[in-house]
Amino acid sequence: ASPNIVFFRANQCIFLDDSGDLFLPEWPETFEPMDNLQGFFMVNSTLAYGVQLPTTLPDTITSLTLSYSGFSGTISPALLANKTTMVASMAIDLSGNQLAGSIPPELCASVPLSGAGTINLILDHNRLNGSIPSTLFPNPMNVATSITFNLGNNQLTGAIPNDLFKAALTGNTALTQFIFSVNDNRLSGSVPSSLL
Repeated sequence: ASPNIVFFRANQCIFLDDSGDLFLPEWPETFEPMDNLQGFFMVNSTLAYGVQLPTTLPDTITSLTLSYSGFSGTISPALLANKTTMVASMAIDLSGNQLAGSIPPELCASVPLSGAGTINLILDHNRLNGSIPSTLFPNPMNVATSITFNLGNNQLTGAIPNDLFKAALTGNTALTQFIFSVNDNRLSGSVPSSLL
């Protein structure tokens, strides 16, 4: 069977499929036992239906993909709270699950992204509601060449904040690709000129 989960731990990769005895009745609160875990990937898996997302991730993780795997619950404000080490890239993909509730305004507050070249935050095809927080990206993304922020196919309301990326992109002259998607929500108003 093709793997559902890939662990990157230092130079070692471990592949687990649906027969792997990985999941307990509840998802572990943290990934702390895997000290050097850099990436966690689960795509189109049946292992996580109805399971809550972890509340926090270790500092070492720079890539998290838990897409189309049936995760439920809300996104913890502390999910990325441990991310205090400078990263060269960051990719968080929680698309295609059953996540509900609002997007925590402080989700990316502690993540130092000034040295990151690629930044992806993918939250589309969930049940997220409320407004898009204007303070979601408070830190500079000085050298980012590619940014993808996908909130499509949720239940978000209100207007797109005018200053959503103001702090993040001030002074950035390296950006060559910027993808911002909010299609199929319940948003109102016009697209801010800063995003055009």
